Amino acid sequence: MLFPRKMLKANIIVHKSILSGVLDSLEKTGIMQIDPLETNLDEKTNNVLRSMDHPLELKDLAEMEIRLERLCDIFNCYFPEKTSMMDDIRSASKPLKRIEPFEFHDLISRTQRHLSVWEDKVLALNQGYLECTEELKTLAERKKQLELLLPVDISLDLLAEGPYTFVKVGTTPDPSHLYESMKNIALAIVKVYPTGLPDTPHVAVVAGLHEVMDETVSALRGKLFNELQLRDNSGSPSQLIKEIERSELSAHASRDEALEELKGIRNKYLKKTLIMLELISVERMKFEMHSSFGKTEHTIVISGWVEERKRSALERMLSKYRELFLDLQEPDLKKDNPPSSLAHSKYIRPFESLVTAFSPPKYNDLDPTPFVGMLFILFAGLMLGDAGYGAMILIASFWLGSKVKKGFMADMAYMGKLFGSVTLLMGLFTGSVFGDLIPRLFYGDPLKPLYTIPGLDFLPYDALRNPMPLFLFSLGVGMVAIYMSVIVSFVTHVKQGDYRKMLFEDIALLMMIPSLSALAAQLVGMTTLPDLIFHLSAAALISSILLLVIANKSMPLLALFEITGFIGDLLSFARILALGLATVALAMTWNIMAELLLPDWANIGMGIIRIILVIVLLIALNLFNFAFQALGACIHSLRLQYIEFFNRCYTGGGRFFQPFKAVRMYTTLEKDE
Repeated sequence: MLFPRKMLKANIIVHKSILSGVLDSLEKTGIMQIDPLETNLDEKTNNVLRSMDHPLELKDLAEMEIRLERLCDIFNCYFPEKTSMMDDIRSASKPLKRIEPFEFHDLISRTQRHLSVWEDKVLALNQGYLECTEELKTLAERKKQLELLLPVDISLDLLAEGPYTFVKVGTTPDPSHLYESMKNIALAIVKVYPTGLPDTPHVAVVAGLHEVMDETVSALRGKLFNELQLRDNSGSPSQLIKEIERSELSAHASRDEALEELKGIRNKYLKKTLIMLELISVERMKFEMHSSFGKTEHTIVISGWVEERKRSALERMLSKYRELFLDLQEPDLKKDNPPSSLAHSKYIRPFESLVTAFSPPKYNDLDPTPFVGMLFILFAGLMLGDAGYGAMILIASFWLGSKVKKGFMADMAYMGKLFGSVTLLMGLFTGSVFGDLIPRLFYGDPLKPLYTIPGLDFLPYDALRNPMPLFLFSLGVGMVAIYMSVIVSFVTHVKQGDYRKMLFEDIALLMMIPSLSALAAQLVGMTTLPDLIFHLSAAALISSILLLVIANKSMPLLALFEITGFIGDLLSFARILALGLATVALAMTWNIMAELLLPDWANIGMGIIRIILVIVLLIALNLFNFAFQALGACIHSLRLQYIEFFNRCYTGGGRFFQPFKAVRMYTTLEKDE
């Protein structure tokens, strides 16, 4: 479909006694988007209703969720899961656990029983692990300081402050400066010991009488002396280091034991914990939705949107509730802002991300996804344009597609197959397989064509030696794309009933583009138009300019910008030629480098080494060229969509249809009997 699916505004009035059951049904089926009440109802109705407060159940659910998340965070901290693209591929087909829905109190009770079994144990083990880690850090710091004192090798009791004397121990980068600063203090002495360590080459002991302590401290200020803290140390440095090493072994053993216990608990309870956390999160989401409702004394009003095609499904699902009223209305596009639900086949759906990355379409706008998908693949394939690189993309895409059948990676595989196919065909058309690898290194003649087909002497087409046809083809493709964008704009304005823009903008451009192109072709000598075609083109161009002038009557010169803008947009498509030539030229450069390294086989051993070097070099450089050029082709192809194509037909600014349904990674509800 070229437009988003038709939507209906849905207002549900329910008795408060059945609100929980209705919410469960809406979440389970996932067919209705729930909006804040004030966005969908008129002011008079909103004034009658009161806003709902957050239910008290949210407090219990939030507490349970915090406790479960804390335990999961502990497990993830000690045993992080290594994720990669392969893990994403495997998880795409991972089966979900089927469960029956729980009532609120039953869910809270089950969660509390689950946590009571092992929560306290995990928290205690985590605290013990952290304490051991902190103890090891402290021991390591003490050990580092004591290792500096090994050259002193005396009991540290002797370095303690006495009733008449003081002792200070520290490191110094330059003993000569230390001696110089202390030479005038007669009642203090300095002794320096080399440590043999590069970062702290010297340790110094400064001792003296209390009378000169302040003077000594002043002399030691700055970078000359970095004092060590040696409190509560008794014994020689070597003895203390041995004690610390014994303490480190004990702390390591305790920490490893705690980690092993945590691992056992994780293996036993993590999966169930993740399931409980998901169930709690889903239940919390339902209760948080209450703030979007309105209420009277006995009833609750739920407002939102549903796809028209699912109208009967919503009515059938709600028919089992007696104390309920459902009102479905067509949207008023002047007041309402319906969400957009894109309707595409499985062949177009993977390209939705290209449009939504720019901006979702508005409800009543034409959805350009089919055009964008086709043009993106075509432009990117033409820009990359090498059969070798196309084959690489195809192989990777078919492999990925065999591993995943849905989700983002499956979409990437599908687009990769199309991208690779166009790239492969373009490469065969131009005779480029990793540039001129085959003619240069296998045929021995870079000028020899990759293949010959009797009667088709123009194949393969050599774009490097004759780029003009590819340049004209690029402009022709650009002309078609720009004209297509104007047609899309025309259809959109007809759908919206905006006939003024349809006439003065769309029809004007529909006449201007072909007429201007035809006249320009004759002007540069590319063709000679018959008199009738020439006069019709001139009349169409003048008429289109007049329409554009009328559309911009306050600033008529703006009509000329439509002409210059069209020319600028058209020339922008020359990037198809530029990137295509760049891919081939870089690959050819690598091949020339490899050719220069080919051996003459005068020395067999050296010849084998050079062949291996050539192979490694070609693989590495072509991988670089492939990654660089493929990225450039995709980026520039998107640029042509977002600027040259969207410029005339698409602004976006819509919002997606997001039905009320929880995203479940571990569970799925049992189907009703």
